[in-house]
Amino acid sequence: MDLVPASTMEDANGSKAPASSTLSHFLSSSLPLSHPHKYTAHYLISPPSPYPSLYLSRSLEPQHEDATNGTLYQPHTTCQRHLILLSHAQKFIYALEVLIYRFHSSPPIIFVSKADTTGYSPASITRPITTAFLRYLLQLTGGGTIQLFARSQGQYIFPASAHNGKKRILDDPALIKWWLRVLAPLNSNGTGRVYIPGVDKHKIRSYFPAGQEWECKPPGFTSEDASRTVLASEVIPVFPDDPKARFLHDLDDDDHLPLTTLDKFWAMMEHRQECSSGHLVGFISLSQPVTQPLEEEIARQEGALVSEEEFIDAFDRLLDEGDFGSEEIAVVETGKWLESVDKMLVAEKRVKWGFELVPCGVENGDEVGRKRVAEEEVKPVNQLGGMLVRKKPKK
Repeated sequence: MDLVPASTMEDANGSKAPASSTLSHFLSSSLPLSHPHKYTAHYLISPPSPYPSLYLSRSLEPQHEDATNGTLYQPHTTCQRHLILLSHAQKFIYALEVLIYRFHSSPPIIFVSKADTTGYSPASITRPITTAFLRYLLQLTGGGTIQLFARSQGQYIFPASAHNGKKRILDDPALIKWWLRVLAPLNSNGTGRVYIPGVDKHKIRSYFPAGQEWECKPPGFTSEDASRTVLASEVIPVFPDDPKARFLHDLDDDDHLPLTTLDKFWAMMEHRQECSSGHLVGFISLSQPVTQPLEEEIARQEGALVSEEEFIDAFDRLLDEGDFGSEEIAVVETGKWLESVDKMLVAEKRVKWGFELVPCGVENGDEVGRKRVAEEEVKPVNQLGGMLVRKKPKK
């Protein structure tokens, strides 16, 4: 497999993108020059494809029916899939899947779908790498809103990694704080929100990164008055494998959705199994002003652009067929999966599929590169930690 040095990224016409705008620059500069390790990055993307409404009310924009399968789509809603994988010593150490939703008349949504580590990284790099990748995507979209939910789970992408003895796993509170620290460098000119159903807002503030203020408001919130009248199905977007989406679908199945306002929805959400009985879910968002997006030809200079069907097929193979239970097996599984993707890529796509990641960032005194138990791994088991203050039930 051919690897492209970070300094020689070119488009199909042979022209180079400005070094500061490339993904390789964002990732490489997120690690200090003194960082002793080098990595390989692989980047897979799909083209924007028509996507069903993100809102169950289906009342925000006119719909049309796809003649092939009868699915209702919003004509101006698209979804683009992004997958970045890092490897070291021929085995995967980190992966992040992001879905970008674009709309005709509203800012894009950058949804962090899945993130996972294997435990085989030689140093703690997941936080700066994640920040750098999201910063790059904000450049592509020209701004918009990053959304995610932080929920404890042993593994999201790499099968058997939770039991390999190398993976350090964060509990729910630590994971929420980790994601807030990921987004903190992007919050200088934006609006950050975090909401943990059932946890008092004063306790939530203790999760904030030092020197930062975030709003303790749930998804869909605009004002107290609006929350009492607007329907949850009109303002809460539905994402894959999303706890609030599951609740919305349950309400729809029980015919309660047309009667559920936003404030009632979040009041009931506190008592869902995923948000109670020792479990926490942090709903986090960061909105940035929309500016000019990156030129399309620059946006496609890195990574292999494949069809949506090819992307889903490749990602599903990683989720369903991989085995990262030991380092020896992980080397085999990494190579096997990369080879399977190589086979579906034409030559010019294969060249841009993988590139070397050589640290070149400034020294900032951070502890990037050290093996830190609390932050090395992203995905935790469900385990309640800390003294949490839960809100009193409304009478």
